[in-house]
Amino acid sequence: MIDLELFRKNPQIFKEELKKRNIKNIDVDSDLKLDEKRRDLIFKVDEIRSKKNAASKKIPLLVGEEKNNLINEMKNLNQQLGLLENELEKLSKMFFERIAKYPN
Repeated sequence: MIDLELFRKNPQIFKEELKKRNIKNIDVDSDLKLDEKRRDLIFKVDEIRSKKNAASKKIPLLVGEEKNNLINEMKNLNQQLGLLENELEKLSKMFFERIAKYPN
């Protein structure tokens, strides 16, 4: 597997190596964009998880309508989180399948 940090910082190395080896079915720029989307999704998922954790600590301290509002907000966050996690799983799978095709 290739070094992802090097791939992100210096994709030109990979473009040149692919050109040297005459490999034309790998699109480095497209894979970089896919990686960026995947990393953005990871950030969003982590952000929602953080909000959920913070709300989980607040709920026992609240009463009445405030508590119900926060519980409803948590339900919405859970739905968003589920959708984002599914999308993240698909993107990650696609990304790592594509990265696995790169020569060492």
